[in-house]
Amino acid sequence: MQIAPSKHLSGVIKHYLFIDGVRGAKGLQQIRFFTDGNANLVFRLRETKLALDSIENQESPFIVGGIRTNKNFVVLGDFSVIIVVFQPTGLYQLTGIPSYELGQETIMGTSVLCSSITTLQAQLDSCYQPKQQVDLLNAYFLRYIQNGIHPMDNRFSAVIRSVLNARGQSKVGQLSRGYHYTERSLQRAFKKYLGIPPREYLRIVRFHNFLGFLNLDSDDSTLTTIGLTSGYYDQSHSIRDFKDFTSLTPNEYIAKTNRLATNLVSLT
Repeated sequence: MQIAPSKHLSGVIKHYLFIDGVRGAKGLQQIRFFTDGNANLVFRLRETKLALDSIENQESPFIVGGIRTNKNFVVLGDFSVIIVVFQPTGLYQLTGIPSYELGQETIMGTSVLCSSITTLQAQLDSCYQPKQQVDLLNAYFLRYIQNGIHPMDNRFSAVIRSVLNARGQSKVGQLSRGYHYTERSLQRAFKKYLGIPPREYLRIVRFHNFLGFLNLDSDDSTLTTIGLTSGYYDQSHSIRDFKDFTSLTPNEYIAKTNRLATNLVSLT
């Protein structure tokens, strides 16, 4: 279930994602998360046993930064999480921490956000109604930004809007010229605000545009049409990108009926 944040937070938070009640075969399952270009804050609820490539519990809450490919998580037993999906530059605007410092690994929420996040974790854990949980999340982040958010280059905000509106079918040179960057300064801006190089971010946005068109009825001819519409040269080009980001082919992804979210699928 996906729920929008308070309108006052919409500039930094894209949505809250609620996932509950999933149990794998024999209580154990593997879940693959693949990049959408946004940082994510993950809360484990009600003793969910969730870990990265092992059964050792991942610290909660934890942040998955702007990764470039995918990560596998192991879940033992019931699975209940809330994921705060930030806008592309949202985590930087909240914290002022350059995104390249977050790296490609998971990181403890308390090392990025203020220590009161542990109080929020306890409140969410003791609450069972999504509406009340959303109220708690909104209240926490509204308090967080009450003294304002960290400023950023307005040109870069315009760059991101342009990339999203064009569904990733932009060129780095066009962006640098159109928004008065040198290519090198545009590289630095992407590194600072997203932690992802511009060409890689364009690939991610284009890939998610392709992903949005997929459905259970998609076949090879449909995949070719979708790929061309999404800006790929041919089917092999789209499949290559798909495998780079997900380690699955489009047909393997379509066959995964237990999709927890667009970019979160059960491999069990």
